[in-house]
Amino acid sequence: MKQLIYALMGLCIFPAMGFSQHPSEISGEYQHGFGKSYNTNSIGLRYEGYDNNNSRNTNNSNKGSWSLGVNYTFSSLRAANETAKGRGIGVFAGYRYGLKYGISGNLYGGIRTAFTFSKDAPGSQYSLFTPSLEFGYHYTSQDFGKGGAFTSFVALGYDIKMAADGKAKGVHEGAIFSPGISVGYRF
Repeated sequence: MKQLIYALMGLCIFPAMGFSQHPSEISGEYQHGFGKSYNTNSIGLRYEGYDNNNSRNTNNSNKGSWSLGVNYTFSSLRAANETAKGRGIGVFAGYRYGLKYGISGNLYGGIRTAFTFSKDAPGSQYSLFTPSLEFGYHYTSQDFGKGGAFTSFVALGYDIKMAADGKAKGVHEGAIFSPGISVGYRF
């Protein structure tokens, strides 16, 4: 329960800091992760603040963005065994950098770090840390102005078991491939 409280406090503090950066986006996100004999689904909310006050960015083109979010993760029915089926809440943070810009969208690359606090089917608790590289395309409906935004992406990461009670068995550790989408509003 303490972990959930800390995660929610962080989500209240960081967006307040991010509102000084414009533009910003709020979006819903879905990811489906594939690992060795392991599938997982994640749905969540994401806040993204663009780095248009960056001193290295002399043309003020919003090339970078910071993101912060909360998600709910649940394993698919295709888990390797019954004890590998888990679900829980997680938090993530990341940075994206625009690589090539079009009229209403851009290719980007970035990094992302996620912490997931889960419970498996028999009730054992465990935590995962997942660093990943993210690549995708970010589309805006109003030529980077206010309006709808859509992002499709793929993430390549590695699940690392951080903590588990002695009964947690079958928790995935290893490489994970996660395609995803997010849909939201830019203001």
